[in-house]
Order: sequence, then structure tokens, then C-alpha cells
Amino acid sequence: MRSRHTAGRLDAGSAFTSNQGYYGTGYGEPLAYLLLPFNVTGHRGSKGWPFDTAGPRDETFWKQMDFVCGEIRKHLIEEGRINPKKTRLQLFLNGLDECYTRPAHDEMKFWSKYFKKYFPEASYRIDGGYDDATMDYLGKGTVDLCIYHTSGYDMPKVERNRARGVTDWIYGPIVYESKTNKLTGASSFIDLSLLTQRGLSWLVHKYKAQTWCQWEFMHEHDMAWFNPETFKNDKLEEFRCFNGNGSLIYNGEFLGLPDPVTSLRIKATRSGSQEWEYLKLYEKMVGDTSKIVDNLLYQPLGEQCMGNIEPWNCDISAWDRARLEMGEAIAKKA
Repeated sequence: MRSRHTAGRLDAGSAFTSNQGYYGTGYGEPLAYLLLPFNVTGHRGSKGWPFDTAGPRDETFWKQMDFVCGEIRKHLIEEGRINPKKTRLQLFLNGLDECYTRPAHDEMKFWSKYFKKYFPEASYRIDGGYDDATMDYLGKGTVDLCIYHTSGYDMPKVERNRARGVTDWIYGPIVYESKTNKLTGASSFIDLSLLTQRGLSWLVHKYKAQTWCQWEFMHEHDMAWFNPETFKNDKLEEFRCFNGNGSLIYNGEFLGLPDPVTSLRIKATRSGSQEWEYLKLYEKMVGDTSKIVDNLLYQPLGEQCMGNIEPWNCDISAWDRARLEMGEAIAKKA
């Protein structure tokens, strides 16, 4: 765990300065997002925090819950450890993640309303494939943020949810060579193009999403060094047809190394993030980016892309040329 002192530096932004060995984009800026610690007792063995919410919700329970919420608000906001205008607060209740029953939806509505009483600045976030009827049932003001798996990032649905006031994130990766692979979450595949990672930030720009999200950033299993498939599923009807999952960062301790070991996949991710900055600067200083983007990204999102293993321009040099051309155009305007 990070010390309280370190967490304070991260919140305030001083962690991202030369005093801490940092340089680059976002210099001196605080964390963009902060996930609040609350949870409710729910499926998959999820435990409630700060209390077991499956037990009696009596007067003592609510007094304790109100006290904890008030103390966290005081610690974070009233004492100035974060600036909610710069660091967006999120509520994500893992005990209600990917729940598709009406009782669970009622719990979502209840807890969203309760926690927003103390944290009106926070967005209530869901991950999963919720249909229109469910989103209508939850209603405006309950869900503020939805993270879509790329097979579920269907623009008509996304636009309908935007009209409901729901912000969208893109949940990587992008790979559709079979229907089973759409279930893979956000692992980084070792036998596919590095554009799986590099393209995420471009997709955010193309579809005007807020950002992207990656699951399985690092895996602690020693076997990740020898067998990157960090989980297996032997059910034939759900059998994974790709060559394993690769971590973005590996635990170096296993090989006696003092620091974590980064991968080419995270380098590609960094390139894409830098190019997102280029796209924003180009748009501001030079003009429309749609021709540049459409030359590299075709139609890589949604169910209609199932079976398409080339959802983007597979010529890496074309991406590098676009980067250089944008940089040169921006430099001329600087």
C-alpha cells in the first residue's frame, strides 16, 4: 500500500514533477480519476466496505455508514486533498458488477442515491452489457458512466445512453476473430498486432469517448513469464481461440530484478496515448483530424465487426508517418 504521504502527493499533482523524477505530459497535474472505496456485499463473493451490507440495515448500521462517508468526504474534499474539478470521483460497486436482475438494479438505484448524497461530484459507474429497458429502468441520475467491451460499443446504443446523460469509456482490447474472443475483457494478446494497444487512444478520439479502460494491467503469477495465458477455460463452447494473455508489466522479482519489467505492449500503449495528445493539438491548431484517423481506423467496434481481424490499417509505418506529419504540422503553427 502507498503511504498517506505518497497518496497526498498523487492527489495534489506534485508526484508528477521533476522532484519525483517525472517529466512529460500532465506535468504537475493531479490524478485524473479517483475511485472511491465503497462497495456492497454481492455476487462472486464480493465483500461490503466499510460494512457487510447483506446484514441488518438498522439504525446502528446507518449511523456507522453516515459517519464513514462524512469522514471520507472531509479527508478528501473539505481538507483539500483533491480538487473535484480536476480529479473526477467515481463510485463503482463491485458487488453489483454485471448484475442483470431487477433486485440488483433496485440496489444500484438505492446505493447510487445514497452515496451521491455525500459525494454529488461522483459518477456512478457500471461495466457490462445493459439493454435499453434496463437503462430506462435505472433512470437518469443513477448511472453516469458506462464502460463498454468493444464488441458492445455499438454507436446507436452509445448515443442513446449519451442522451440519458451517461458518459462512455472504451473497454479494450479489439479482437474479433471468433465470437468467443469477444468475452476476453482487456487482456493484451501476445500473438496479435501491437495496434491492439496503440489504437485504443485513437478510438477514443474517433468516437468521442471520454477515455479507455484496461483490465489485467499486471499479473503476479510467476508462470506469466513462461505461459502468458493467465487463466484457462476448458469448456468447449467457450474455449478461447487466441494464444494466451500477455501482461503489460511483469513482476521482475521472480527473476531477481529490482524493478517491474515493462513490455512492448505497454510501449505501444504509450505511443497511442502520446498520439491522442497530437490529435488534440492538431485539431486545435491545424484543423480536422478525421481524414488522418479514418486512414488508420476502419470500423473496429461493435457486433458488426465480428470476424474482422483487420479493423485498422495494419501497416505500422502508416501510423508512424501520421504521427510525424501531425507533429510537423503542429510545430509549424507553434
